[in-house]
Amino acid sequence: MRSNQSRSSSRSSREDLTKVLEAVLSINQSIRVSGRALQQQAGVSSAQLMILQCLADQPAQSINELASDTFTHQSSVSMVVSRLFEKGLVRRSQSGGDGRRVSVSLTQAGWGVVRRTPSSAHSRLLAVLKTLSASELRNLRMSLSHVADMIGDEDAEARGINRQA
Repeated sequence: MRSNQSRSSSRSSREDLTKVLEAVLSINQSIRVSGRALQQQAGVSSAQLMILQCLADQPAQSINELASDTFTHQSSVSMVVSRLFEKGLVRRSQSGGDGRRVSVSLTQAGWGVVRRTPSSAHSRLLAVLKTLSASELRNLRMSLSHVADMIGDEDAEARGINRQA
């Protein structure tokens, strides 16, 4: 009897593992394909489009506000905004109340990109994650963080880096 339970449990675990791996690979594939399509169609990356869409939803934001809205580090947002500025898709201006604060907003060209470009898979993923309950999100974070840490440890070992140091 125990061997039947063991086989059934093993089969169930294998099915779960297969489904998890398929889901992760599907998300990764969607993000990659969407990113390439955006680059070809609109000439912007997924990260750039996310910033443009945030500015369309809430014009005149600071780098810190954009970082918060996109769940991205401030330095990464700053680099993305610089690229968008170089492309003429955003403008930077001093905030009225605080001369140290720079406000970022869309140019006419930036509005055009937002209007003609569908949302990226990255943006859709973020929107879906926001619909999860706090406990679902916490469980997903803990599980994915554990997997990412283990993969990172293996990658570091392959490159001869001691991550413990």
